[in-house]
Amino acid sequence: LDMDINTILTIIESQGGILAYAVIFLLQFFEGPVVTILAAFAASLGYLNIWIVIALGILGGVVPDTVLYFIGKYIRTSSLREIVSRFGLSQDKMIWLENKIQKHPIKSIIIIKHVPPLPIPGLILIGFMNVNFKKFFLTQFILNTLGVIIFASIGFYSGVLTSNILKYLRFSEFLLPVIVILVVIVYL
Repeated sequence: LDMDINTILTIIESQGGILAYAVIFLLQFFEGPVVTILAAFAASLGYLNIWIVIALGILGGVVPDTVLYFIGKYIRTSSLREIVSRFGLSQDKMIWLENKIQKHPIKSIIIIKHVPPLPIPGLILIGFMNVNFKKFFLTQFILNTLGVIIFASIGFYSGVLTSNILKYLRFSEFLLPVIVILVVIVYL
């Protein structure tokens, strides 16, 4: 696919936004921060509603995290213990890890969500370790909300800055020849 940003924005505009919002929501599951930045950028140009982009960003982060938690919570079986033990986690290490996660659930969730290879297996592990769902949900909701607000701000204000720079450059297209002519007249 060889599509530039103008083509994408034209498609979004022609579809009335509903399709765009659905695609944004689904893409949030895979690459949330980048999608949030790009969608907020489009919102700053008037193609999307920034509040819907923020809401979709939050939902797109909370839903997969919650699903992964429940996967871990409901597959806590002896067969899973066998699989975990194949990765070098003995029963003693599992008990030690479970105690640490139970003792510091908020710290554990923060670390798991921000260390690149850990989010998917880590969130399953959080559920597997029976971390209190209210603590889990509140912590990951706050983390996702803060992240979305930061990335949406970056995207939105990058779009505002870009549009202002483009307005200045368009103005300078007309102003530059006038300045050059005036400088030549003054010089002569």
